[in-house]
Order: sequence, then C-alpha cells, then structure tokens
Amino acid sequence: MQPFILEGRLIGSKNFEEVHLVSYFKDSVDFSVKSRTVNVKDRTFKFEGFIRSPQSCHLFAEDSNYACTGKFFIEKGKQRINFNSDSTVRIPPTVYKSNSNAEFVSFFHQKEYFSKENIWYKTLDILSTKYKNKIPDSIMNIYRLSRNELYNERDSTLAVDTKRKKESVIPLWQIVNYTYEKGYSPIYKKIYSLIPKKYKDTEVGKYVAKRLAELSHTLPGTLFPKLELLDTGSRKKLAVLRNIKNKYTLIDFWYSHCGPCIVQFEHLKRLYTQYHQLSFEIIGISVDKLKYKDDWLRIIESKQLPWPQLWDVAGKEAANLSINIYPTNFLLDSDGKIIEKNLSPSELEAFLKVHLIYKDGE
Repeated sequence: MQPFILEGRLIGSKNFEEVHLVSYFKDSVDFSVKSRTVNVKDRTFKFEGFIRSPQSCHLFAEDSNYACTGKFFIEKGKQRINFNSDSTVRIPPTVYKSNSNAEFVSFFHQKEYFSKENIWYKTLDILSTKYKNKIPDSIMNIYRLSRNELYNERDSTLAVDTKRKKESVIPLWQIVNYTYEKGYSPIYKKIYSLIPKKYKDTEVGKYVAKRLAELSHTLPGTLFPKLELLDTGSRKKLAVLRNIKNKYTLIDFWYSHCGPCIVQFEHLKRLYTQYHQLSFEIIGISVDKLKYKDDWLRIIESKQLPWPQLWDVAGKEAANLSINIYPTNFLLDSDGKIIEKNLSPSELEAFLKVHLIYKDGE
C-alpha cells in the first residue's frame, strides 16, 4: 500500500471540534487510516493512512448540530477537500488532486442524479412532517414508484457509462453503494462483468462478487434464504421457510424504535384476523440491538401482535440481505419462494383478497 493524506477545511457558518471519516470497509488489505476521528484546529483537519486502490468515503461531524458530505473518492498521494459545515445533502464534494473523485463526479453524471435524489428525500421529509410520520399508503405507493424509477434511471446510466469506459474502478464502488440502498438487480451482474480483473481482485471486488451471489437469492421466484435467528426466549432457531403449511407467509423485518414499522401493525393485525384462517401467516423479525431487547418485547406485548416473532440480533442476517430500510417485507408461497417484496399493507390486502377470497381469480 502507498500513503495518502486528506487535508480538509470547514467552510460554512457552523464549527465542529471533530470530523469523522467513514468508508465501507474498516482497516483492510486495501485501506488503512491512522485515525477515523480527528480534531479540528482553526477549522482545518487532516486524515492520514495507506491505500492500495481508490476508496469511497464520506465525512460527517456531529455535536448539537450535524453536517455531512456526499460520497467521494480518495486515492494515494495528498488531496484536499472543503467540508461545508452547513450541509446535510448528498451531492459529492470536490476533492482536489483526486482523479478518481473527478471521474466519479463528472463522468458518471452524479451531480444530476444526486440533485434528483435530494429532492426525493426532501419531499419525504415534508410528507413525514405533514402526516406526523403516518404517511397514507396511497401516497407512499406513489412515492415508492417514483423512487424505483429514480433507481432504474441511475442503474441504466451506470451500465451505459461502464460500457463506455471499461478501465474504471468507480462502477465497482457504485455497485456496493447501490446494493446497499436498493438490494439486488440483475443489471449489477452485467456491470460487474465489464469491470477490469485488477479491480475484481481487490478486497472490494471480491466482496461485490460474493454480495451479488448472495443477493440474487432475494429476487421474486427464488427460495427465501435460511436465517439463523433467536426466538423471544433467546433460543437459537434456524428459520428454514420452505414447505411451510400456509399458502402465503409475510416475512416482516422491523425494530422497536421504527415509527413506520409500528404504524403498520394495526392494519396488519386486521389482515391477520381476516386471513389467518384462510392460510395466511406473518412472521416478524426484529433487528433490534441487544440493549433494546426489552423494548422489542414490550412492543410485541403492548401492540398485542398475534403472529410469531423472531430476533435477528443487531440485524446481522438482514445486512446480508441488503435490508437497510424498515419496514422491509417478503411475501412467500407455500414452498418458501419469494412472490413479492415490500408490499404496503393496502397492497398486501389487495393481494390476499384476490388470492384467498377469490381463489386466484376463479
């Protein structure tokens, strides 16, 4: 590995005592940082370490206020960055003397995409405030569609640009970021096949290959993977959701301090009461950390949730499935195959009405 230095300066009205550097991998064979938290002196800071290949990072600072940068790339040598202490948007910053970051910003048109993404997130914040974190399903369904269209536009742009310039490491890191946000898409496998072998042989390259193989098992039509979970008594249980006795099973990932997760419970309880005897089951999987175990059990009791509950401590299994937004759910058939993913309660209700009351349209 070769040394790198990232010198930074706070611009903007807010001041912070510390700045934090976040990368996808902690110290590894490709990237090592002397300290990921550094002090700010006279509004300047500096990170040092060793690097083998370009790495995707972002900065944040937090005390009574919060500020962050969008993702950017650092590489070997000395680089410089301005950190806007008033900003919480995700537009990539300029990193002076980083060729990889210049390529990331300009070649892959990220400014245009991130501008659209920021509008999307700001709209979500406005809706959440307006409806006090209880956005109606009818609005959220439209919002999810707009998000998926945005993701598809982003993925198509990445595929075209990867074909156009094959000697780049940027697409590899974008697959990491995109699977974290969206999960698996077959287009990522195609993009990965175009990436040079020298980058595939890096730690991130090997990780992406493994991740794509794992995530391909979360597509509709595939068998839902085995999960190692605990029950409410903290007894280990290997959940093999195949050849299950119910015609349809909803796997619901949630946690005790997730407002949108808890809001949906009343609607799900109505559906459970109406359709459970018609061969419909729900299995709740909490991703709460160990310190929140009592909160998890308290929610189950206070909300009187009648379906089975399992515990994925700190979301380790969920992370392997690229679940980063909650609630996330999978609807399975009696063989444990995935039928649908991330149905809203109203969408689930419409599905059950057709397939259990009207018996698949007959």
